[in-house]
Amino acid sequence: MDKHDEFFAKLVEGVNQKVKYFNSTELPKMHENYKLMHVCVKNIFDLLEDHGLITPDPYKSDENIESIKLPPDEPFKDTEISNIMGLRLSEYESNLSYLCNYFNFSVEFLSFKQIEELNLMNTYIDWTDFSTLHTKPTTKAMALLITKLLKKSQAISEKSLNDMIHKNAESITKNKQILYELIELKKEVYKLEVRNRICGSKEFNKAQAGLSVDNDVIEIKKLFPKYFPNTVFYTNLIQEIAEEDMGINYDEIRKNLLAKLEIHKIADKKPEKEEINTKLILIDAIRALITLYDEFKILTNLVSENFQILESENNTFFKRLKKALKRLFSKKVKPVLYTIQIEDLVKKTKYSQTVDMNVFINTLERKEKLYTNLSDKNSQEFKKIFIVEEDVVLTFLNKQLVDNREIYLILSGLDSYFKTNASSKNKSKIKGLKMELLTLQNAIIKSNNKRVEYLGVIEEKKRLQQIGMN
Repeated sequence: MDKHDEFFAKLVEGVNQKVKYFNSTELPKMHENYKLMHVCVKNIFDLLEDHGLITPDPYKSDENIESIKLPPDEPFKDTEISNIMGLRLSEYESNLSYLCNYFNFSVEFLSFKQIEELNLMNTYIDWTDFSTLHTKPTTKAMALLITKLLKKSQAISEKSLNDMIHKNAESITKNKQILYELIELKKEVYKLEVRNRICGSKEFNKAQAGLSVDNDVIEIKKLFPKYFPNTVFYTNLIQEIAEEDMGINYDEIRKNLLAKLEIHKIADKKPEKEEINTKLILIDAIRALITLYDEFKILTNLVSENFQILESENNTFFKRLKKALKRLFSKKVKPVLYTIQIEDLVKKTKYSQTVDMNVFINTLERKEKLYTNLSDKNSQEFKKIFIVEEDVVLTFLNKQLVDNREIYLILSGLDSYFKTNASSKNKSKIKGLKMELLTLQNAIIKSNNKRVEYLGVIEEKKRLQQIGMN
């Protein structure tokens, strides 16, 4: 058996075993989390209805939900809270009921689109940051209703309500982690199906594909519509197949891929009886971001390609000559500025931002380089994290989270900008960033959850010290 056949056999085994594991362990766990959440939401919903704080949807019993369809989350007048929240909570509870009773929790059934819908479901009401000061209208209104409920009835225990809110937050946090891991698995399932059905077919020109990475992608793309009708062609994933087969460092890529497919149980958080190493929690938070080094490489290429397509539409021969002469005589090249629209869903704001494309692409390249260095456990950069003080590590983590969130918002704006501003003849050449944005967002969430866990442990330590306990 040659190296390629040996790798393929291990890949098939790894993917199949991980699919079985998710179907038998992680997805049933996620299903149970949604069931617990549904019970808590239904109890809260009934309490609000019983105390006249919301007006339930009179047509709810006539609804027949066949897919996730979230209610709106637009602002509304304070005087409308009873009616609006009655409708929204009815729909929200119906969606949870659908997930608990009819949704198919299996790797084979869950598409990228459905995973995205589940992610949106998880954040519709932000149970992990439940406050009357929240920027999301529905979350803020829900917190206000809970406050009113506690004031209206002394028979209702504040502890029991807080317990239900905590259970919802815990369920959402666990499910977000499972979905993050599921996306990574679905990418490998997609790639394996392409390998099986296209690369393994008689029509696939192996000789031509074997000439280069780009040729491999081209040959797969030729046959893709025939073998995968009505399926999205994810260029970055097809590129990964080619890199795994004939990339410059394909041995290392294959090794990392097979390691990623190893089964690591996504453990539920349980109280620790022994001393918690808080610095390791911070390092885990940083590791969640370090894994993005490949993603930043892909993003740099995609953004650069889209940028070049847009610039080529306005670059005449004389403009190109002028730029070349400027570079020749070491003169500063004029910045290329794009004014994009930013929609910050967390802060619920929309605004314009001017981006210097050369500077931004350079930022993506520097992030890739930083995370590539940190991903090497033997590098000085990685070892330094274990040496420096904990507050220095926290400062570094905070900066990375702020940087990545800013990059995410700019990329979201650029994704729309590229599609909107490309000419009709070039629109089909523009490559979307949706998959990469989702991966980036999930890594930020995973890292921030670890940061929140760290801050919670530190706060608990301080509280115990105040009452004389270690």
